[in-house]
Amino acid sequence: MSDSAKSMAAAENMLTAHPDLDGLFASAEPGSVGAVQAIKARKLTGKLKFVSFDSSDGLIEALKEDVIQAMVVQDPYKMGHDAVVALADKLNGKAPPKRMDLSARVVTKADLEKPETQHLLNPLKFASR
Repeated sequence: MSDSAKSMAAAENMLTAHPDLDGLFASAEPGSVGAVQAIKARKLTGKLKFVSFDSSDGLIEALKEDVIQAMVVQDPYKMGHDAVVALADKLNGKAPPKRMDLSARVVTKADLEKPETQHLLNPLKFASR
């Protein structure tokens, strides 16, 4: 429901119902933020494996703090670029591809300083270059 407060409550409910849970996955940024809040509140940092989807400054910080072990990150600029190219092709009479690879990338704490990861997580910083 794209609501981090509801996501935190859902994560809390899962952690209460399954105290021996080894890991969590959240499928969007608000859900990831809510799960981070629940993990921190229960002092489960480093004890529970958490994989988030999407990125934000707060989620990057949680990855640095070991609350998150991996983030699945999309490339919205590539997605937008490829969509515009496909639309332009269609408007110019070309058949756009039936499938487009808009693959995501897994980012871990060890990847954060890599240039390709920095470009992915901070695209505006590199846009003027």
